[in-house]
This record gives sequence, structure tokens and C-alpha cells, in this order.
Amino acid sequence: MITRGKPYEARGEDAKERNIHKRRVCYITSGVPTPEQKDVIAKMEHIVSVGKVNGDPYRVMRNAEYMGIDFYEEELRADGKWHRVEDPDVAISLMQTGAL
Repeated sequence: MITRGKPYEARGEDAKERNIHKRRVCYITSGVPTPEQKDVIAKMEHIVSVGKVNGDPYRVMRNAEYMGIDFYEEELRADGKWHRVEDPDVAISLMQTGAL
């Protein structure tokens, strides 16, 4: 099951260069998310919406992976459609490459 997060303001040089204003994180679970998975998804949503958090945001991402939650980021482009971000730097920052 795919749970799409709330859109947040795109930050960073890449977003400015490509004129991307909104991004969101999509979470994939094997079925309906368990209450524990919902808690972790809520924590990750807080991290991406606020941007700065007390503690280690990568720990939350690792916990999400341990609990069977896969995630990726989408961006709202000029055509008005959401497209998956295929930038390798974003994949590294989301810990999708070499996370464990």
C-alpha cells in the first residue's frame, strides 16, 4: 500500500535550479500500515515538513526500513504532475542507497 505524505516546500539548490516548489514523501508498506508503522510515518512527515529536528533524522529513516517501510520522494513539476525524484543525491539523503 502506498501512503502519500503531505506536500512540503522544496529546499536546496537543485530545487531552485529546476524551479521545483513542492515535494512529498511516499511510503510503501506490504499492506495496511500497522499502528507502529503509522507512528514512524508520522515522525518522518514531521522531519520533512519542519526540516530541523532534535535528534537524528537518519535513525528514524533506519527504523522505518527495519519496520518494512520503503519510501521515495516525488516532486511537483511545472506540468502540474507529481514525478518520482531520480536524483542520486536525493536517494543518498533519503538513505535509499547504502542505507544499511
